[in-house]
Amino acid sequence: MKNNIIKRTVCAALAAVSLSACIAVPSALNNTASKISLVNSIEAEAAFQPFYATVSIMGTSLYDSPNRGYKAKLWAFTPLYVTDETRVGRNYYYKVQTPEGEGWVNGRYVDRCSREEYDIRVDFAEGKRYVFGTNIRGMVYRKSPSVDSEVAGRIWFLYIAQIERIWPTGSDGIVWGQLTNGGFLQLSDGKGHRTVELLSKEEADRLNSIYRYYR
Repeated sequence: MKNNIIKRTVCAALAAVSLSACIAVPSALNNTASKISLVNSIEAEAAFQPFYATVSIMGTSLYDSPNRGYKAKLWAFTPLYVTDETRVGRNYYYKVQTPEGEGWVNGRYVDRCSREEYDIRVDFAEGKRYVFGTNIRGMVYRKSPSVDSEVAGRIWFLYIAQIERIWPTGSDGIVWGQLTNGGFLQLSDGKGHRTVELLSKEEADRLNSIYRYYR
């Protein structure tokens, strides 16, 4: 008899502990502080992260606000620093910083790019379109924008060359500049580093005047 009483007492105690444990977790989640913490955690995970990009289609419109207040047309491959996003109907609009100023563009015309491609395109848009031969053996340029392409020539030490355009970047992430003579000069290594610095015409002219007697 005593054993049965002891067993019932132990079982009741265990049941009470189990029930309190089951109730404790949901009740903690139901209090206001826990709700705020949970919401903040979800919002933090969903927070927008700025990124670098380019315009994918020539003639993309830049707006003052999402799809309103036309400001300018953007060229293809215009560099963009995307700082925010919002949804209008079925479309997402990105808030961007561009060489034409700040505004909003339709997200469907935006392609992500690397930081070095963005920086190179910004320099080019600002008029930095010249390179200076710093390699004593000459800077190799190729017949097409590929490291496997045949060598077309060299920009010799202390000489200046002009970049005509920045070529579309391939899957390897390497940025190429097309020279005025048609060759292609590698401007980055595709791993986050630039291989050549672009110069403005004034900078190029100054270097040319300094080093022309040393060639």
